[in-house]
Amino acid sequence: MKYNKLTDIAIFVLVAAAVFQTGKLWLGNTDSHNFFYSLYSSQSGQIRETDSDYDVIEPEKTVVGYGNRKFNMLYSDGGEASVTALSEKVVGDVLRNGSYKSTSGISWADYIEGKAVIMEYAFYMSPREYIRGYGVNNDDFLNNVRSINYIVVVPGSGSSETTYCYFIDSGMDEAHLFTLTGAESSPELYNTIQNMQYSGDGRIDYISTVQSGLNIFDSIYVPQWTDGEYVYNAVYAEDPFDDGNGGIDGEKLGDCANNFFDNYVSGGTYVNNVYTFTNENVVVKFYENGVLEYYDYGTGTETSEQTLAEAYTISQDFLKNDRYIRNDIYLSGAETRNDGLALYYDYAVDDIPIRISEQAASDMGMNHAIEVVVSNGGVKRYKRYTAEFKKDENTTAAINVDMISAWDDAIMSYSGSETVTSVEDMSIGYYLENEESDLFIKWFTSVNGAEIVGETYK
Repeated sequence: MKYNKLTDIAIFVLVAAAVFQTGKLWLGNTDSHNFFYSLYSSQSGQIRETDSDYDVIEPEKTVVGYGNRKFNMLYSDGGEASVTALSEKVVGDVLRNGSYKSTSGISWADYIEGKAVIMEYAFYMSPREYIRGYGVNNDDFLNNVRSINYIVVVPGSGSSETTYCYFIDSGMDEAHLFTLTGAESSPELYNTIQNMQYSGDGRIDYISTVQSGLNIFDSIYVPQWTDGEYVYNAVYAEDPFDDGNGGIDGEKLGDCANNFFDNYVSGGTYVNNVYTFTNENVVVKFYENGVLEYYDYGTGTETSEQTLAEAYTISQDFLKNDRYIRNDIYLSGAETRNDGLALYYDYAVDDIPIRISEQAASDMGMNHAIEVVVSNGGVKRYKRYTAEFKKDENTTAAINVDMISAWDDAIMSYSGSETVTSVEDMSIGYYLENEESDLFIKWFTSVNGAEIVGETYK
């Protein structure tokens, strides 16, 4: 039997594809699920598209700098038009079309001279896990960047301006600079920053410890107010399932539980102060301490390697099922546990985080408001403190303890034996001590690995 040359080439390509994909299965390489596109695009250079099945891992907090020594702090993504989302869009453009320039020591003061966005992450990420969210491979990025816990975006103001992206590993004191001239997304980010600067929306202003010459601090951003004090509304926790008479509204609770079932589950049981809804594989429980728990027995007992990008994407898809999440949430941590890769989220009100006290954490049986445990490509366990946090329009309080005074108080309260050489972080947050009382803002200071809770008014 005779074949023409075109047929020979086709057979060769198919055989090569089969051998290559078999090798990838054995080697566990999951960088790209589209072999033919990778085979083609790898000939064109160091930047190539991959699959786009993953979400971009979100920062814990985003600092917006205006170039006038004033900043704002954001603890939620705020949707597609937010500063965080636009910054990630710029990063994507730089990774696709920009170029690697240099690796140097960190110089925070240089990055924030003009308008800039600083995205701080709750953990260190490998560059390979981070870049998956953009559906692109960039050899310079993967070969030069070892780890990331900050990304700084300095956007160009016009179509001909240069945009600077710094991928930072603060533990190693490394900043990896990538640039792009003419990034289409940069002017939109620049204009959004400028609109925030002049919005007059009442956000509390922050300052940089680096710009203020406070060398005992790491590069952190702390609130500052122009008058003698900053007045704010207290926050209270409301039970979304309260029936108005101190009991549980079974209809609302059932509606919430059914968000997690493929088929409607009617009714439920109430035994030992626990409401339970179940089908063949999934159990949803609601406890009297306000914690909702989901467990999927169908994920199996075998464990397979779960990457951060995969787990984060799965957790994001799952959280969309819980329509009773009414507050803004932000990614506050991740860790590998015996039952899978756990991602932790917490609440924020008007970009001020809700911080959970040790007593409240003990009562809830969890240190974060939300826990999502991912295993074998699915969510195995999900727990959430279901209270909805609202501003108390009838109760106000004030902050008059500034950063220096709060630092002094923290040092005085520190009980460790080590010499204090630096302060890793200082922040403010609404302090959840119990669900019956209003929440007021406290100082949180990290000293030699210990967190000191301090008063904001004296």
